[in-house]
Amino acid sequence: MKSADNSVKKVPVTVIIMAIATVCAKLLGLVRDVLCAAAYGTGIEGIAYETASRLPIMLFDFVIGGVVTAAFIPVFSELTVKKGKDKAMDFAADYFNLILSVTLLISVAGELLAPYLVHLLAPEIPVAAAALAVPLTRIMFPMVIFAGIAFCFVGVLQCMGHFRLPSIISLFSNGAIVIYLLFLEERFGVYGLAVAMLAGWGLQALVQLPTALKLGFRFRFKLRFLTPEVREAAKAFLPLLVASWLLPVISVINTRFASGIEEGRAVTAVGYANRFYIIIVGVFSFIATNLLFPKLSRASAGGDEKGAKRLTAVSLKLLLAVVLPVAAGCFVLAYPIIEMIFVNGDFTVDDARLTAEALKWFCLGMPAMAVNEVLQKLFFSRKAVAAPMVTSLACCALNVGFVYLMSNAFGVAGIAAATGITITLCALMNYIIDARHGGALFRLQDIADVVKCTVFAVLCGLAAHFAYGALLPRTSEVPALIISVLCGVVVYGALTFIFPFGELRQLLKRGKNER
Repeated sequence: MKSADNSVKKVPVTVIIMAIATVCAKLLGLVRDVLCAAAYGTGIEGIAYETASRLPIMLFDFVIGGVVTAAFIPVFSELTVKKGKDKAMDFAADYFNLILSVTLLISVAGELLAPYLVHLLAPEIPVAAAALAVPLTRIMFPMVIFAGIAFCFVGVLQCMGHFRLPSIISLFSNGAIVIYLLFLEERFGVYGLAVAMLAGWGLQALVQLPTALKLGFRFRFKLRFLTPEVREAAKAFLPLLVASWLLPVISVINTRFASGIEEGRAVTAVGYANRFYIIIVGVFSFIATNLLFPKLSRASAGGDEKGAKRLTAVSLKLLLAVVLPVAAGCFVLAYPIIEMIFVNGDFTVDDARLTAEALKWFCLGMPAMAVNEVLQKLFFSRKAVAAPMVTSLACCALNVGFVYLMSNAFGVAGIAAATGITITLCALMNYIIDARHGGALFRLQDIADVVKCTVFAVLCGLAAHFAYGALLPRTSEVPALIISVLCGVVVYGALTFIFPFGELRQLLKRGKNER
Protein backbone atom coordinates (compact mmCIF):
# COMPACT_ATOMS: atom_id res chain seq x y z
CA MET A 1 0.00 0.00 0.00
CA LYS A 2 2.87 2.34 0.83
CA SER A 3 4.35 1.88 -2.60
CA ALA A 4 1.09 2.88 -4.19
CA ASP A 5 0.78 5.94 -1.98
CA ASN A 6 4.38 6.92 -2.64
CA SER A 7 3.78 6.58 -6.37
CA VAL A 8 0.99 9.10 -6.15
CA LYS A 9 3.18 11.58 -4.26
CA LYS A 10 6.20 11.45 -6.57
CA VAL A 11 6.01 13.36 -9.83
CA PRO A 12 9.03 12.81 -12.10
CA VAL A 13 10.62 15.87 -13.68
CA THR A 14 10.35 14.27 -17.13
CA VAL A 15 6.58 13.91 -16.79
CA ILE A 16 6.27 17.55 -15.69
CA ILE A 17 8.21 18.61 -18.79
CA MET A 18 6.03 16.35 -20.94
CA ALA A 19 2.92 17.86 -19.39
CA ILE A 20 4.13 21.43 -20.07
CA ALA A 21 5.00 20.44 -23.64
CA THR A 22 1.54 18.91 -24.08
CA VAL A 23 -0.15 22.07 -22.82
CA CYS A 24 1.92 24.17 -25.24
CA ALA A 25 1.10 21.81 -28.12
CA LYS A 26 -2.61 21.90 -27.29
CA LEU A 27 -2.59 25.69 -27.07
CA LEU A 28 -0.81 25.93 -30.43
CA GLY A 29 -3.45 23.55 -31.81
CA LEU A 30 -6.10 25.93 -30.51
CA VAL A 31 -4.34 28.86 -32.21
CA ARG A 32 -4.34 26.81 -35.42
CA ASP A 33 -8.11 26.26 -35.16
CA VAL A 34 -8.77 29.92 -34.39
CA LEU A 35 -6.78 31.06 -37.44
CA CYS A 36 -8.43 28.44 -39.63
CA ALA A 37 -11.88 29.50 -38.41
CA ALA A 38 -11.06 33.14 -39.13
CA ALA A 39 -9.91 32.27 -42.65
CA TYR A 40 -12.76 29.99 -43.68
CA GLY A 41 -15.52 30.14 -41.04
CA THR A 42 -18.21 27.56 -41.76
CA GLY A 43 -18.34 28.28 -45.48
CA ILE A 44 -17.69 25.96 -48.42
CA GLU A 45 -13.90 25.95 -48.03
CA GLY A 46 -14.16 25.44 -44.26
CA ILE A 47 -16.55 22.49 -44.67
CA ALA A 48 -14.39 20.95 -47.41
CA TYR A 49 -11.15 21.28 -45.42
CA GLU A 50 -12.74 19.95 -42.23
CA THR A 51 -14.04 16.90 -44.09
CA ALA A 52 -10.84 16.26 -46.06
CA SER A 53 -8.47 16.67 -43.11
CA ARG A 54 -10.36 14.08 -41.08
CA LEU A 55 -10.22 11.33 -43.69
CA PRO A 56 -6.49 10.40 -43.62
CA ILE A 57 -6.26 10.36 -39.84
CA MET A 58 -9.60 8.57 -39.61
CA LEU A 59 -8.33 5.69 -41.74
CA PHE A 60 -5.01 5.70 -39.90
CA ASP A 61 -6.83 5.43 -36.55
CA PHE A 62 -8.99 2.57 -37.79
CA VAL A 63 -6.21 0.53 -39.38
CA ILE A 64 -3.19 1.27 -37.16
CA GLY A 65 -3.75 4.19 -34.81
CA GLY A 66 -1.83 4.91 -31.63
CA VAL A 67 -1.33 1.18 -31.01
CA VAL A 68 1.78 1.40 -33.21
CA THR A 69 3.70 2.27 -30.04
CA ALA A 70 1.53 0.23 -27.65
CA ALA A 71 2.31 -3.00 -29.53
CA PHE A 72 5.93 -2.07 -30.21
CA ILE A 73 7.19 -0.95 -26.80
CA PRO A 74 6.70 -4.19 -24.77
CA VAL A 75 8.48 -6.34 -27.38
CA PHE A 76 11.33 -3.87 -27.91
CA SER A 77 11.84 -3.48 -24.14
CA GLU A 78 11.87 -7.24 -23.58
CA LEU A 79 14.38 -7.79 -26.40
CA THR A 80 16.64 -5.05 -25.02
CA VAL A 81 16.74 -6.75 -21.62
CA LYS A 82 17.02 -10.37 -22.78
CA LYS A 83 18.95 -10.18 -26.07
CA GLY A 84 20.56 -6.78 -26.16
CA LYS A 85 20.13 -3.49 -27.95
CA ASP A 86 21.25 -4.74 -31.38
CA LYS A 87 18.56 -7.43 -31.51
CA ALA A 88 15.96 -4.88 -30.38
CA MET A 89 17.02 -2.48 -33.13
CA ASP A 90 16.74 -5.30 -35.69
CA PHE A 91 13.16 -5.78 -34.57
CA ALA A 92 12.58 -2.00 -34.79
CA ALA A 93 13.75 -2.00 -38.41
CA ASP A 94 11.46 -4.93 -39.32
CA TYR A 95 8.54 -3.31 -37.52
CA PHE A 96 9.22 0.01 -39.26
CA ASN A 97 9.08 -1.72 -42.65
CA LEU A 98 5.78 -3.36 -41.74
CA ILE A 99 4.20 -0.07 -40.68
CA LEU A 100 5.61 1.72 -43.73
CA SER A 101 4.15 -0.92 -46.06
CA VAL A 102 0.72 -0.79 -44.41
CA THR A 103 0.56 3.01 -44.47
CA LEU A 104 1.65 3.07 -48.13
CA LEU A 105 -1.26 0.77 -48.98
CA ILE A 106 -3.66 2.96 -46.98
CA SER A 107 -2.40 6.06 -48.76
CA VAL A 108 -2.79 4.51 -52.24
CA ALA A 109 -6.30 3.35 -51.36
CA GLY A 110 -7.15 6.84 -50.12
CA GLU A 111 -5.94 8.47 -53.32
CA LEU A 112 -8.02 6.12 -55.47
CA LEU A 113 -11.15 6.14 -53.31
CA ALA A 114 -11.17 9.81 -52.27
CA PRO A 115 -14.58 10.68 -53.85
CA TYR A 116 -16.25 7.68 -52.23
CA LEU A 117 -14.64 8.36 -48.84
CA VAL A 118 -15.80 11.99 -48.89
CA HIS A 119 -19.35 10.86 -49.65
CA LEU A 120 -19.18 8.18 -46.96
CA LEU A 121 -17.97 10.58 -44.28
CA ALA A 122 -20.14 13.60 -45.12
CA PRO A 123 -22.90 12.59 -47.56
CA GLU A 124 -25.07 15.69 -47.12
CA ILE A 125 -22.58 18.56 -47.34
CA PRO A 126 -23.12 21.01 -50.22
CA VAL A 127 -22.08 19.76 -53.68
CA ALA A 128 -19.42 22.48 -54.02
CA ALA A 129 -17.88 21.52 -50.66
CA ALA A 130 -17.82 17.82 -51.59
CA ALA A 131 -16.17 18.61 -54.95
CA LEU A 132 -13.47 20.66 -53.22
CA ALA A 133 -12.95 18.07 -50.48
CA VAL A 134 -11.85 15.41 -53.00
CA PRO A 135 -8.61 17.09 -54.22
CA LEU A 136 -7.86 18.31 -50.70
CA THR A 137 -8.17 14.72 -49.47
CA ARG A 138 -5.77 13.51 -52.15
CA ILE A 139 -3.20 16.16 -51.16
CA MET A 140 -3.35 15.19 -47.49
CA PHE A 141 -3.64 11.40 -47.65
CA PRO A 142 0.13 10.73 -47.53
CA MET A 143 -0.14 12.06 -43.97
CA VAL A 144 -0.80 8.46 -42.92
CA ILE A 145 2.71 7.46 -44.09
CA PHE A 146 4.34 10.23 -42.05
CA ALA A 147 2.11 9.40 -39.05
CA GLY A 148 3.19 5.75 -39.14
CA ILE A 149 6.88 6.70 -39.36
CA ALA A 150 6.52 9.28 -36.57
CA PHE A 151 4.88 6.79 -34.20
CA CYS A 152 7.58 4.19 -34.92
CA PHE A 153 10.25 6.72 -33.97
CA VAL A 154 8.26 7.66 -30.85
CA GLY A 155 8.38 4.00 -29.77
CA VAL A 156 12.15 3.77 -30.28
CA LEU A 157 12.88 7.03 -28.47
CA GLN A 158 10.63 6.27 -25.51
CA CYS A 159 12.07 2.76 -25.09
CA MET A 160 15.55 4.30 -24.99
CA GLY A 161 14.51 6.78 -22.31
CA HIS A 162 13.98 9.84 -24.55
CA PHE A 163 10.53 11.19 -23.68
CA ARG A 164 10.84 14.90 -24.23
CA LEU A 165 11.19 15.07 -28.01
CA PRO A 166 8.21 12.73 -28.67
CA SER A 167 6.09 14.90 -26.38
CA ILE A 168 6.62 18.04 -28.51
CA ILE A 169 6.38 16.69 -32.07
CA SER A 170 2.88 18.11 -32.49
CA LEU A 171 4.36 21.55 -31.89
CA PHE A 172 6.12 21.22 -35.24
CA SER A 173 3.03 20.14 -37.17
CA ASN A 174 0.78 22.75 -35.56
CA GLY A 175 3.52 25.34 -35.95
CA ALA A 176 3.79 24.69 -39.69
CA ILE A 177 0.04 25.25 -40.13
CA VAL A 178 0.01 28.36 -37.93
CA ILE A 179 2.90 29.89 -39.93
CA TYR A 180 1.07 29.12 -43.17
CA LEU A 181 -2.19 30.67 -41.97
CA LEU A 182 -0.42 33.79 -40.73
CA PHE A 183 1.81 34.50 -43.72
CA LEU A 184 0.84 32.45 -46.78
CA GLU A 185 -2.89 31.72 -46.67
CA GLU A 186 -3.97 34.78 -48.67
CA ARG A 187 -1.62 33.80 -51.49
CA PHE A 188 -2.18 30.04 -51.74
CA GLY A 189 -5.61 29.52 -50.14
CA VAL A 190 -7.07 26.26 -48.89
CA TYR A 191 -4.97 24.11 -51.26
CA GLY A 192 -1.85 25.53 -49.68
CA LEU A 193 -3.32 24.77 -46.25
CA ALA A 194 -3.66 21.12 -47.25
CA VAL A 195 0.01 21.08 -48.30
CA ALA A 196 0.98 22.73 -44.99
CA MET A 197 -0.94 20.03 -43.11
CA LEU A 198 0.96 17.34 -45.02
CA ALA A 199 4.30 19.08 -44.40
CA GLY A 200 3.50 19.40 -40.70
CA TRP A 201 3.05 15.65 -40.34
CA GLY A 202 6.25 15.11 -42.27
CA LEU A 203 8.04 17.32 -39.74
CA GLN A 204 6.79 15.10 -36.89
CA ALA A 205 8.74 12.22 -38.39
CA LEU A 206 11.72 14.25 -39.58
CA VAL A 207 12.57 15.93 -36.25
CA GLN A 208 12.87 12.54 -34.55
CA LEU A 209 15.07 10.94 -37.23
CA PRO A 210 18.49 12.28 -36.05
CA THR A 211 17.87 11.12 -32.48
CA ALA A 212 16.62 7.70 -33.62
CA LEU A 213 19.75 7.23 -35.77
CA LYS A 214 21.99 8.38 -32.93
CA LEU A 215 20.38 5.80 -30.63
CA GLY A 216 21.18 3.01 -33.09
CA PHE A 217 18.14 2.72 -35.35
CA ARG A 218 19.07 1.65 -38.88
CA PHE A 219 16.94 1.26 -41.98
CA ARG A 220 16.81 -2.26 -43.35
CA PHE A 221 15.73 -2.76 -46.94
CA LYS A 222 14.71 -6.40 -46.52
CA LEU A 223 11.01 -6.99 -45.93
CA ARG A 224 10.80 -9.43 -43.03
CA PHE A 225 7.27 -9.25 -41.70
CA LEU A 226 6.96 -12.72 -40.19
CA THR A 227 9.82 -12.75 -37.71
CA PRO A 228 8.89 -14.16 -34.27
CA GLU A 229 9.32 -10.72 -32.72
CA VAL A 230 7.02 -9.00 -35.24
CA ARG A 231 4.44 -11.77 -34.79
CA GLU A 232 4.58 -11.28 -31.02
CA ALA A 233 3.92 -7.56 -31.41
CA ALA A 234 1.10 -8.28 -33.87
CA LYS A 235 -0.72 -10.52 -31.35
CA ALA A 236 -1.67 -7.53 -29.25
CA PHE A 237 -2.27 -5.27 -32.24
CA LEU A 238 -5.90 -6.08 -33.06
CA PRO A 239 -7.34 -5.98 -29.52
CA LEU A 240 -5.44 -2.79 -28.72
CA LEU A 241 -6.61 -1.27 -32.01
CA VAL A 242 -10.27 -2.13 -31.46
CA ALA A 243 -10.06 -0.84 -27.89
CA SER A 244 -8.96 2.54 -29.32
CA TRP A 245 -11.75 2.74 -31.89
CA LEU A 246 -14.40 4.47 -29.79
CA LEU A 247 -13.33 8.09 -30.31
CA PRO A 248 -12.53 7.70 -34.05
CA VAL A 249 -15.88 5.97 -34.63
CA ILE A 250 -17.70 8.70 -32.72
CA SER A 251 -15.90 11.32 -34.84
CA VAL A 252 -16.99 9.61 -38.06
CA ILE A 253 -20.60 9.25 -36.88
CA ASN A 254 -20.71 12.87 -35.71
CA THR A 255 -19.38 14.17 -39.03
CA ARG A 256 -21.76 12.03 -41.06
CA PHE A 257 -24.86 13.23 -39.20
CA ALA A 258 -23.60 16.83 -38.90
CA SER A 259 -23.30 17.02 -42.70
CA GLY A 260 -27.10 17.22 -42.92
CA ILE A 261 -27.52 20.01 -40.33
CA GLU A 262 -27.38 23.75 -41.06
CA GLU A 263 -26.46 23.09 -44.72
CA GLY A 264 -23.24 21.35 -43.67
CA ARG A 265 -22.10 24.16 -41.35
CA ALA A 266 -22.52 21.78 -38.42
CA VAL A 267 -19.53 19.76 -39.70
CA THR A 268 -17.14 22.59 -38.86
CA ALA A 269 -19.01 23.61 -35.69
CA VAL A 270 -18.92 20.09 -34.27
CA GLY A 271 -15.29 19.72 -35.39
CA TYR A 272 -14.10 22.89 -33.64
CA ALA A 273 -16.11 22.13 -30.49
CA ASN A 274 -14.84 18.55 -30.35
CA ARG A 275 -11.19 19.59 -30.72
CA PHE A 276 -11.58 22.28 -28.06
CA TYR A 277 -13.13 19.71 -25.72
CA ILE A 278 -10.34 17.20 -26.50
CA ILE A 279 -7.71 19.87 -25.83
CA ILE A 280 -9.08 20.47 -22.34
CA VAL A 281 -9.63 16.91 -21.21
CA GLY A 282 -6.62 15.62 -23.14
CA VAL A 283 -4.16 17.66 -21.07
CA PHE A 284 -5.39 16.26 -17.76
CA SER A 285 -5.74 12.72 -19.09
CA PHE A 286 -2.23 12.84 -20.56
CA ILE A 287 -0.70 13.89 -17.25
CA ALA A 288 -2.64 11.26 -15.28
CA THR A 289 -2.06 8.32 -17.62
CA ASN A 290 1.63 9.04 -18.23
CA LEU A 291 2.21 9.24 -14.50
CA LEU A 292 0.09 6.19 -13.83
CA PHE A 293 0.77 3.63 -16.56
CA PRO A 294 4.40 2.76 -15.70
CA LYS A 295 3.54 2.47 -12.01
CA LEU A 296 0.52 0.27 -12.72
CA SER A 297 2.62 -1.97 -14.96
CA ARG A 298 5.21 -2.42 -12.22
CA ALA A 299 2.55 -3.12 -9.59
CA SER A 300 0.78 -5.68 -11.80
CA ALA A 301 4.07 -7.34 -12.77
CA GLY A 302 4.91 -7.67 -9.07
CA GLY A 303 1.53 -9.21 -8.28
CA ASP A 304 0.40 -6.20 -6.24
CA GLU A 305 -3.17 -6.01 -7.58
CA LYS A 306 -4.49 -4.27 -4.46
CA GLY A 307 -1.78 -1.64 -4.73
CA ALA A 308 -2.54 -1.13 -8.43
CA LYS A 309 -6.25 -0.72 -7.73
CA ARG A 310 -5.68 1.70 -4.89
CA LEU A 311 -3.28 3.74 -6.98
CA THR A 312 -5.89 3.89 -9.76
CA ALA A 313 -8.67 4.91 -7.37
CA VAL A 314 -6.63 7.72 -5.82
CA SER A 315 -5.53 8.93 -9.28
CA LEU A 316 -9.13 8.93 -10.52
CA LYS A 317 -10.29 10.99 -7.54
CA LEU A 318 -7.56 13.57 -8.04
CA LEU A 319 -8.27 13.68 -11.79
CA LEU A 320 -12.01 14.11 -11.28
CA ALA A 321 -11.37 16.84 -8.70
CA VAL A 322 -9.86 18.88 -11.56
CA VAL A 323 -11.98 17.79 -14.53
CA LEU A 324 -15.43 18.13 -12.90
CA PRO A 325 -15.25 21.91 -12.25
CA VAL A 326 -13.65 22.47 -15.67
CA ALA A 327 -16.56 20.61 -17.30
CA ALA A 328 -19.09 22.61 -15.26
CA GLY A 329 -17.43 25.89 -16.21
CA CYS A 330 -17.32 25.02 -19.91
CA PHE A 331 -20.98 23.98 -19.80
CA VAL A 332 -22.28 27.27 -18.40
CA LEU A 333 -19.82 29.57 -20.22
CA ALA A 334 -19.58 27.75 -23.55
CA TYR A 335 -20.85 30.64 -25.67
CA PRO A 336 -18.67 33.46 -24.25
CA ILE A 337 -15.63 31.17 -24.35
CA ILE A 338 -16.14 30.27 -28.01
CA GLU A 339 -17.06 33.84 -28.93
CA MET A 340 -13.94 35.28 -27.28
CA ILE A 341 -11.60 32.71 -28.83
CA PHE A 342 -13.04 32.10 -32.29
CA VAL A 343 -15.11 35.05 -33.53
CA ASN A 344 -12.87 36.74 -36.07
CA GLY A 345 -12.72 37.11 -39.85
CA ASP A 346 -15.14 34.70 -41.55
CA PHE A 347 -16.13 33.02 -38.27
CA THR A 348 -19.30 34.84 -37.28
CA VAL A 349 -21.31 35.23 -34.08
CA ASP A 350 -23.84 32.77 -35.52
CA ASP A 351 -21.03 30.25 -36.10
CA ALA A 352 -19.97 30.76 -32.48
CA ARG A 353 -23.50 29.99 -31.23
CA LEU A 354 -23.58 26.76 -33.23
CA THR A 355 -20.12 25.72 -32.01
CA ALA A 356 -20.89 26.66 -28.40
CA GLU A 357 -24.06 24.59 -28.48
CA ALA A 358 -21.98 21.56 -29.43
CA LEU A 359 -19.25 22.31 -26.84
CA LYS A 360 -21.81 22.73 -24.08
CA TRP A 361 -23.16 19.22 -24.50
CA PHE A 362 -19.79 17.63 -25.23
CA CYS A 363 -18.98 18.58 -21.63
CA LEU A 364 -21.32 15.84 -20.42
CA GLY A 365 -18.71 13.29 -21.39
CA MET A 366 -15.62 15.18 -20.19
CA PRO A 367 -15.30 13.49 -16.75
CA ALA A 368 -16.14 10.06 -18.22
CA MET A 369 -13.55 10.46 -20.96
CA ALA A 370 -10.84 11.12 -18.36
CA VAL A 371 -11.99 8.15 -16.27
CA ASN A 372 -12.09 5.88 -19.30
CA GLU A 373 -8.51 6.77 -20.24
CA VAL A 374 -7.29 5.73 -16.78
CA LEU A 375 -9.36 2.53 -16.71
CA GLN A 376 -7.99 1.47 -20.09
CA LYS A 377 -4.45 1.91 -18.78
CA LEU A 378 -5.35 -0.29 -15.80
CA PHE A 379 -6.53 -3.04 -18.16
CA PHE A 380 -3.48 -2.69 -20.40
CA SER A 381 -1.11 -2.81 -17.42
CA ARG A 382 -2.37 -6.28 -16.54
CA LYS A 383 -2.47 -7.28 -20.25
CA ALA A 384 -6.25 -7.68 -20.13
CA VAL A 385 -7.12 -6.16 -23.51
CA ALA A 386 -10.35 -8.10 -24.13
CA ALA A 387 -12.50 -5.98 -21.81
CA PRO A 388 -11.77 -2.54 -23.33
CA MET A 389 -12.06 -4.09 -26.80
CA VAL A 390 -15.57 -5.41 -26.08
CA THR A 391 -16.79 -2.23 -24.41
CA SER A 392 -15.40 -0.14 -27.27
CA LEU A 393 -17.27 -2.21 -29.87
CA ALA A 394 -20.51 -2.18 -27.85
CA CYS A 395 -20.42 1.59 -27.37
CA CYS A 396 -19.59 2.20 -31.04
CA ALA A 397 -22.86 0.42 -31.88
CA LEU A 398 -24.79 2.31 -29.20
CA ASN A 399 -23.48 5.64 -30.43
CA VAL A 400 -25.00 5.14 -33.87
CA GLY A 401 -28.45 4.78 -32.31
CA PHE A 402 -27.99 7.67 -29.89
CA VAL A 403 -26.81 10.11 -32.57
CA TYR A 404 -29.54 9.04 -35.00
CA LEU A 405 -32.27 9.70 -32.43
CA MET A 406 -30.83 12.81 -30.81
CA SER A 407 -29.51 14.64 -33.88
CA ASN A 408 -32.95 14.55 -35.47
CA ALA A 409 -34.50 16.04 -32.34
CA PHE A 410 -31.81 18.45 -31.11
CA GLY A 411 -29.35 19.08 -33.97
CA VAL A 412 -25.71 19.69 -32.98
CA ALA A 413 -26.66 19.61 -29.29
CA GLY A 414 -28.04 16.12 -29.81
CA ILE A 415 -24.86 14.94 -31.55
CA ALA A 416 -22.67 16.26 -28.72
CA ALA A 417 -24.93 14.93 -25.96
CA ALA A 418 -25.00 11.50 -27.60
CA THR A 419 -21.19 11.53 -27.52
CA GLY A 420 -21.20 12.33 -23.80
CA ILE A 421 -23.72 9.60 -23.03
CA THR A 422 -21.76 7.02 -25.04
CA ILE A 423 -18.43 7.75 -23.37
CA THR A 424 -20.10 7.72 -19.93
CA LEU A 425 -21.59 4.29 -20.64
CA CYS A 426 -18.20 3.02 -21.82
CA ALA A 427 -16.50 4.20 -18.62
CA LEU A 428 -19.28 2.63 -16.53
CA MET A 429 -18.96 -0.70 -18.36
CA ASN A 430 -15.18 -0.74 -17.89
CA TYR A 431 -15.60 0.07 -14.20
CA ILE A 432 -18.08 -2.78 -13.69
CA ILE A 433 -15.89 -5.26 -15.56
CA ASP A 434 -12.87 -4.24 -13.51
CA ALA A 435 -14.89 -4.67 -10.29
CA ARG A 436 -15.12 -8.39 -11.10
CA HIS A 437 -11.31 -8.55 -10.92
CA GLY A 438 -10.48 -8.17 -7.24
CA GLY A 439 -13.36 -5.92 -6.18
CA ALA A 440 -14.54 -2.40 -6.98
CA LEU A 441 -12.00 0.40 -7.33
CA PHE A 442 -13.90 2.85 -5.15
CA ARG A 443 -14.69 2.30 -1.50
CA LEU A 444 -17.71 3.97 0.09
CA GLN A 445 -15.53 6.87 1.20
CA ASP A 446 -14.20 7.26 -2.35
CA ILE A 447 -17.76 7.42 -3.71
CA ALA A 448 -18.66 10.02 -1.09
CA ASP A 449 -15.61 12.07 -2.10
CA VAL A 450 -16.55 11.96 -5.80
CA VAL A 451 -20.14 12.99 -4.97
CA LYS A 452 -18.73 15.84 -2.88
CA CYS A 453 -16.55 17.02 -5.78
CA THR A 454 -19.53 16.79 -8.15
CA VAL A 455 -21.68 18.96 -5.88
CA PHE A 456 -18.86 21.48 -5.51
CA ALA A 457 -18.42 21.52 -9.30
CA VAL A 458 -22.14 22.25 -9.80
CA LEU A 459 -21.92 25.12 -7.31
CA CYS A 460 -18.80 26.35 -9.12
CA GLY A 461 -20.70 26.34 -12.42
CA LEU A 462 -23.68 28.15 -10.91
CA ALA A 463 -21.40 30.81 -9.41
CA ALA A 464 -19.75 31.40 -12.78
CA HIS A 465 -23.13 31.48 -14.56
CA PHE A 466 -24.74 34.02 -12.25
CA ALA A 467 -21.60 36.13 -12.08
CA TYR A 468 -21.47 36.38 -15.88
CA GLY A 469 -25.17 37.26 -16.06
CA ALA A 470 -24.74 39.99 -13.44
CA LEU A 471 -21.56 41.46 -14.90
CA LEU A 472 -22.40 41.47 -18.62
CA PRO A 473 -24.76 44.49 -18.57
CA ARG A 474 -22.16 46.49 -16.64
CA THR A 475 -18.96 45.57 -18.47
CA SER A 476 -17.72 44.13 -21.75
CA GLU A 477 -17.70 40.40 -22.48
CA VAL A 478 -14.00 39.64 -21.92
CA PRO A 479 -13.77 41.11 -18.38
CA ALA A 480 -17.13 39.53 -17.53
CA LEU A 481 -15.88 36.13 -18.66
CA ILE A 482 -12.57 36.41 -16.79
CA ILE A 483 -14.21 37.55 -13.54
CA SER A 484 -16.88 34.84 -13.86
CA VAL A 485 -14.23 32.14 -14.24
CA LEU A 486 -12.39 33.53 -11.20
CA CYS A 487 -15.65 33.45 -9.20
CA GLY A 488 -16.15 29.79 -10.08
CA VAL A 489 -12.52 28.99 -9.16
CA VAL A 490 -12.84 30.79 -5.80
CA VAL A 491 -16.09 28.99 -4.93
CA TYR A 492 -14.70 25.56 -5.84
CA GLY A 493 -11.35 26.24 -4.17
CA ALA A 494 -12.98 27.46 -0.96
CA LEU A 495 -15.33 24.47 -0.74
CA THR A 496 -12.59 21.90 -1.38
CA PHE A 497 -10.33 23.65 1.16
CA ILE A 498 -13.02 23.71 3.86
CA PHE A 499 -14.30 20.20 3.07
CA PRO A 500 -11.32 18.35 1.55
CA PHE A 501 -11.43 14.66 0.67
CA GLY A 502 -8.92 12.23 2.16
CA GLU A 503 -5.97 12.52 -0.21
CA LEU A 504 -6.32 16.30 -0.50
CA ARG A 505 -6.42 16.57 3.29
CA GLN A 506 -3.12 14.68 3.47
CA LEU A 507 -1.55 17.02 0.92
CA LEU A 508 -2.70 20.07 2.91
CA LYS A 509 -1.31 18.62 6.15
CA ARG A 510 1.99 17.82 4.45
CA GLY A 511 2.18 21.39 3.15
CA LYS A 512 1.68 22.79 6.66
CA ASN A 513 4.31 20.46 8.10
CA GLU A 514 6.86 21.46 5.44
CA ARG A 515 6.48 25.11 6.45
